[in-house]
Amino acid sequence: MLPLNFLTMSNPPDPWTFQPFASGDAALDALKQSVIQCFQQPYTVCTLQNIRTVTYFRDPPQGISKGWIQVSSGYVVADSFCFGGSQTVGVVYEIAWYCNNQLGDCGQQKKYTIKLSRQNGLPAESGTVLYSSEPGQLPQMTPELVATVYDEHNQVVPGVAVRLQVNAVPNTGGHQHGDNTVPLRTGALSSNDSSATLSQNGQVLTGNTGSTGFVLSYSAPPATGDITITATCTDSHHCTQEGPTQVWVGIKDLQPLGLNVYILIPNASKDPGHPNNHYLAPIAAGVVAVFANLYHAAYPDSSLLQLNDASLERGGIFDLGHNWKPPHKEHCRGTVVDIRANGVDGALDITSRTDPMIKKMRQLGTRVGAIPVFEVPPDAAGVRVWAARHFHTLLIGQEGLQCP
Repeated sequence: MLPLNFLTMSNPPDPWTFQPFASGDAALDALKQSVIQCFQQPYTVCTLQNIRTVTYFRDPPQGISKGWIQVSSGYVVADSFCFGGSQTVGVVYEIAWYCNNQLGDCGQQKKYTIKLSRQNGLPAESGTVLYSSEPGQLPQMTPELVATVYDEHNQVVPGVAVRLQVNAVPNTGGHQHGDNTVPLRTGALSSNDSSATLSQNGQVLTGNTGSTGFVLSYSAPPATGDITITATCTDSHHCTQEGPTQVWVGIKDLQPLGLNVYILIPNASKDPGHPNNHYLAPIAAGVVAVFANLYHAAYPDSSLLQLNDASLERGGIFDLGHNWKPPHKEHCRGTVVDIRANGVDGALDITSRTDPMIKKMRQLGTRVGAIPVFEVPPDAAGVRVWAARHFHTLLIGQEGLQCP
């Protein structure tokens, strides 16, 4: 237990204040509220031989100096079972409540908020999204962000230590699989501020807001999805984050293929991690529709073309191995689609690399600006799989090559 003279100080050192109370009961009520509000812990009252004593000292949360509350005024301050003994240490005639000034009015923390905004002054895209980024976009191609701390009067608070962490929201961007914590999924933070320190492969960034805020940048991953940047204060300010927190990563305006003179091969059963695989840019969707109609007009007695993988709902890397990496090349911007050519279930059947239909498909493609490329893809060991043969069809020329 603390020395008695420590408990009875009427002029405590800064940053502490002295506040008297009219009665012991009032002080006990204050104790309850103070311990709950100042230190976020329930109070403890002990009874021993009709002597009321209280637990009056504890370690507050990290970052706040220790505080104490003294409630006695005629009560005997004693060691009870709360403190592991029963020795009386003295009688205190003051009633005092000591509370750290850093918490504002005694017993109530000052309210601070931390907000992310665009450094260029442009507004956020929505109440939750700061801005949109294409997959794989580098920091120099994206807007800088600034983390700023405000007090309860919405005034900027300078010199606050802050921590930023980037996380990917699971099951977004068309990916319902994999480890959402790796950098290839989350992207990375960076900053040119002299106070900045990076850790966890760029997923965590710390620094100081200085006089105008802490400026940072974000590099989008090759995979698309919703990315959250969580901001906190790491000193005594105890901030609550407000405002938009997310970066929308993806290719804008992709649309799902609808019904036409082709057959869409469903993906959910063979690749549950990518259940929706038929998204294209509007122009590309028009090209494949015209191409399919030309094919059907030229070969009306044949089955309709069967379309397999195009792009995911926001494009980006189409990781067949569920590891945020290729090999499914060029399926990232909604400009490419695979047309089955393995003869399964009525699909176009290319029987050899010299099959005349390969040339005919190319000729049809030139009429609409598409480039059907016959492919026999490799497996994980690099062995070509003839049963998986198809036409990898670039619908907007070389545009399909632009992948992260």
